[in-house]
Amino acid sequence: MQAGKLRHRITVQANTANRETPAADGTVTAAWSAIHTGRPAEVLAVSGGETLRGGIQLAATTNHTVRVRYAADISPETRILWNGLTLGITHVHDVDGRRRELLIECVAAK
Repeated sequence: MQAGKLRHRITVQANTANRETPAADGTVTAAWSAIHTGRPAEVLAVSGGETLRGGIQLAATTNHTVRVRYAADISPETRILWNGLTLGITHVHDVDGRRRELLIECVAAK
């Protein structure tokens, strides 16, 4: 991994909602807290799309690939904040299985 390519700074957040004591109506509200702040990363927008129904746009999405140095606590249960976007993690790949870098596939919904 070339350090010069890690020119973006991301924040990785974990959901810290208390699942054991839901609200009176049974719902659990997500509460996110940062586990990595200002982490160097390479962020690439790789594709996009939109959902249409009856000619009306319902949702637009952009797929991103994020490359970071290895961290065991980054998983699909976490999310990434970058440049005003919230990126939901869909897959995390340990490149070469050597625990040196992660390739993270994400979706940003608008």
